[in-house]
Formats: sequence, C-alpha cells, structure tokens
Amino acid sequence: LPLAISDSDGNPIKGQKSYSTKALEARYKTTTPPVFTTSLPWKPQCSIVEGMFLINTTPLRIHTTLADYAGFLRRRYLLTEFNRGSEEVHIIFDNYGRLQNTPKYFEHVRRDAVCKVTTNHCCDNLQATTVLPKGNWQQNLLNCRVCKRNLVKFLGKFLLDHIQPHLQPQQSLYVAGCFDGAIVDTAWFVRGGSSAQPDPSFSCNAEETDTRLWLHAKQTKKTRILILSPDTDVYHVGLPLECTIQKQIIVQVSALSSRQIKFLNLTELLSALQRDPDLAGIDSVLLPQILQTLYVVSGCDYISFFSRIGKATFMRYFFQYASFVTAGDQTSTPGTLANTNLNSDYNTGFLAFVRLIGTVYFKKHASGFVTPSPQAHFKNFSIPGLTVEQQHSNWIEDIRQNISYRVKFENEMIPSDEALKLHWTRSCWIIHMWRQADYNTML
Repeated sequence: LPLAISDSDGNPIKGQKSYSTKALEARYKTTTPPVFTTSLPWKPQCSIVEGMFLINTTPLRIHTTLADYAGFLRRRYLLTEFNRGSEEVHIIFDNYGRLQNTPKYFEHVRRDAVCKVTTNHCCDNLQATTVLPKGNWQQNLLNCRVCKRNLVKFLGKFLLDHIQPHLQPQQSLYVAGCFDGAIVDTAWFVRGGSSAQPDPSFSCNAEETDTRLWLHAKQTKKTRILILSPDTDVYHVGLPLECTIQKQIIVQVSALSSRQIKFLNLTELLSALQRDPDLAGIDSVLLPQILQTLYVVSGCDYISFFSRIGKATFMRYFFQYASFVTAGDQTSTPGTLANTNLNSDYNTGFLAFVRLIGTVYFKKHASGFVTPSPQAHFKNFSIPGLTVEQQHSNWIEDIRQNISYRVKFENEMIPSDEALKLHWTRSCWIIHMWRQADYNTML
C-alpha cells in the first residue's frame, strides 16, 4: 500500500479532476478560434444529456410529487434543448452492477461503504404520485442505490410517455440506461407523431453514461453535437475517437444548472494541440491518445491520484518536457504514453510513464539536484551494458533516494517500481475500456 497512491486502508487517493480543464483553459485561452467559450458557435442538431446529472438537480419547494419533479426536469432540460434547435435529444443514464470485476464495480463498493441515508429511510417503488422526501435530496434518496435506480427507471418511462405533445415531426427523444430485463441494453426513442420504439443501433452493454454517450455521438446522423456533462472524464474519453474528428462536438463542461455556462470545443482543442509548439516533436496523430493517458495516470474515477501532486502540476511539467517524456523517437527514451495496448506495446508505454513520474518528482524537488533538468539527469544513467529498462529503473531510483532526504512524510515518496507497474496496468485497463466507448458491445 504505497501511501503516495493509496490511503492506509488501500483506497485510492482522490483529487480534483476539474483541474485538468482549468489547466487546458489557461493554456489555450488566447487561441483562435477559441477552445473555451461561453456561447455556442452554432445551433446544435443533437444534444446528448448525461442523465445522472439531471437527478442531481434538487427539486424545488413547489414540487410535491415525483410527477412534479419529472415535469420540471422535462421543461428545464429537454424542452430547452429542443427550443435551442436540436432535432434529437438523448438522455442517457448509468446502469451499474450488471458487470462484475470492473473498475467501476470496485469503486462503487468503496463508495457504498461511506454513503449514508437517513435512519428512517425505506425503499419504495417510485410512482408519479410518490411524495418527494423532505430535506436533503442526496442523503434521503440518491445515496440509496436501490432508490436511485428506481428513480432512473421512473424518469426514463415518464419522459418517453410525456414528451410527445411537445415534439415537432422532425424531433426525436432517445432514452437509454433506464431499462431492465430483456431490454436492459436497448435504447428507445419517440419521434414527433409516432409511438416509442427501440433502436438497435444505439443499444449498448456499457454501464456508464460517460462512455455510452459516445456511441450515441457516433451513431447519430447529426454532425453538430452538444454534450451536456460537467464530468471531466467525458471529453477525455472522446478525445481519440473517430467521431470526435469526423463531427463537430462541443461539451458543456460547467454544471448543467450553472449560471456561468462554459463550453469546450473538442474540434478546436485537437487543433490547438497540433499547433502547440511544446508538442511539436510528437506525432500529431497520437496527441489525443497521449492527452487521454496523461489524464488517466494522474488520477480519475478508478485510478488513484498522487498525493500532494495535482493534475495541473502533471500537465505543466508534461508540456514543459513533452518531447523527453513521450516523443519516443530516441533509442534511450523509447515508447510514448499512447502505447497502452496490453497485448503489444505495454512495456514501452510503461517506460514513458516512468519518465513522466520521474520528471514530475524531479521538478517538484529540483533544488535537490545538481543537474538542471530531468532529461540531463537521465543521461547520467546511459551506461554501456545496461538495458533501457535498467537505465529507467536506476534513474527513478536515484530520484527516489534524493528526495527521501527532503520530504517529511511517506506519502511524498515515489512509489516503488512494482507499485508504479501496477498503477500503469490499471491505467491501461481503463484506457482499454474507454477506447471501446463507441462500440455496441464493450469487452
């Protein structure tokens, strides 16, 4: 249990994922066309809404029943998107617990251990006439996984059954992730003037919205797509996918109820990465994959953060030493952060990961080293007869020994080589899942 990447109980360390967005916004704030905006450059043809953020919207005091609340969500989110110009609105909910031994399954076991509901809480089958619980919406209902699932199932059916009077003939509502039984993977839709029916092209066994929504982005015929989700994972999942390159996709990265609306234009982000002078030595085709890997290894929902090192720090030093970390164009520094295929180039990717970790810790304790930079320090270990793997191991061990005299707490130390290898393996596992986000069947 290396304390740099786990607490004393073995749980992963958590940090602020949104700092990745803030770091990108600061870096590309002056690009033209802009990467981040407060308004849309075009009217969306398709809006994809992460359903779990709908139910985190607290009911108003005037809402007494579940039907009141569902009607409020319909007006506030669905009708707003149709009025904005979207011909399709997709509402996608999470559907956890169907697949065992997945990263999210273990994460839910951990979260459920600390979630609390009110003492007198009782699970009910939710109906339109169900009276809303008083007090804390999260604690009274959403912290209970059974009630949360019942709410999702009710909302999905309610929206399909009650959207028809508001639809024009060319408008459609898609709903997914809120069904059970034989139709658990099915996406259903209702178009203006017709009844609800399934659409197999949008069916998927993915449990999480942040991956499943990318199948919807791929399968829709629309080319201007707005994704409403403040989850930082979402746009990192989509970065390397073909639909991100082939279509115009914008993600609303501010909270759905936020008064400060902020949009991230993925098309312009990819363009900004390709024009970034600090990334000039890296194959531009690999840049989306590399940025995704950087995000995962520095901490996400399933992967531990590094103690006392936030995402902004990782990103700052990555861009400063990107060619050394991940260019992979020298025999002494093989591999890139894009080498995450567990069946082939996994080991060379791990070497790039070691260079990233060594660079971050070297820079954090730069005053303790005589050499001016991590790559100059790395060259000191280019000794005839040593393999590339041995050179990397000796280099990171030297950094580990140097900072051991400077830190006060164990969680400030670099994890062992074995712990780093396990961290990299878990990260590759997550990336393997994310790369299947636009598949109908995830393996």
